[in-house]
Amino acid sequence: MKELSFKSVFTPFFLLIFAAMFASTFTDQYIALKVERLVSSPKGLSDTLWVWGTLSLLSAIFFPMLFAILCSYNIVKQPPSFADYFEENLELSMIESLRSWGKSFMWSLVFILPGIAKFILFTLTPYVVLFSRKYKEGAVDALQYSSLICKQNLKKVNLWLTVFYVGVPIALYFTVEPYRLLRDYPLAGTLIIFLKTLAEYGFHYMMLKIFLNYMNQTEFAESIPEIPAEVMVEYSEDMPESPAEETPEDNQEENSENGTVDESPEEVPVEVPEDGTKEER
Repeated sequence: MKELSFKSVFTPFFLLIFAAMFASTFTDQYIALKVERLVSSPKGLSDTLWVWGTLSLLSAIFFPMLFAILCSYNIVKQPPSFADYFEENLELSMIESLRSWGKSFMWSLVFILPGIAKFILFTLTPYVVLFSRKYKEGAVDALQYSSLICKQNLKKVNLWLTVFYVGVPIALYFTVEPYRLLRDYPLAGTLIIFLKTLAEYGFHYMMLKIFLNYMNQTEFAESIPEIPAEVMVEYSEDMPESPAEETPEDNQEENSENGTVDESPEEVPVEVPEDGTKEER
């Protein structure tokens, strides 16, 4: 896996991430306005309140998942086209996001702290879906795998969650909160959305560094490229065979298999007289 670079923020693709953040902010403000009007209505609460509440919940699940997909693609720069990448990972990302939110909610019914703990441990679930080979092969569960990695990097995960989910929202609240509404301050609101986009991008960048560092030490380190069988066949056919040196034992075995006898004449010993001259025959 190639090294990450925050300079990828300066690409045209970043405009798509900004557009997604704009859509998320506009949707949240529109739903909040509708709920506020329903609550303050002199007619009292109506059944449509549940509709807007459901839409708000789906928005809170869908847009964070979408940001994870978009930011991860722009940061890591995967080889496939974005259309193939998005189509391949959208369904599984949605399923695992619903599972993580559902389990976190169930644990929060026991007490608030267990729900928060599960939310922290499931932080890396989107990246497991996007980049883990073991997950794509069905060898691991996304939530359990995310919990395993987070437990081994708990200090770093907690640090960046605190910075981007607590520190940045508090800073924006005390500085630009009166200007965040798009219907009242469209220009200032758009600028605030741009700052939120940078913060979201920075969060996914830091989480990806933690996740891919673990992958480089485990999954990616274990992967050794294999040569396809057909390539090996073509390679062996193209290579000339070097002739092996034949030994007398090999010749005897070959002759015995063919039913032939080696008829080479035996060497006749030469008698040497005492005077040192060879005896002529």
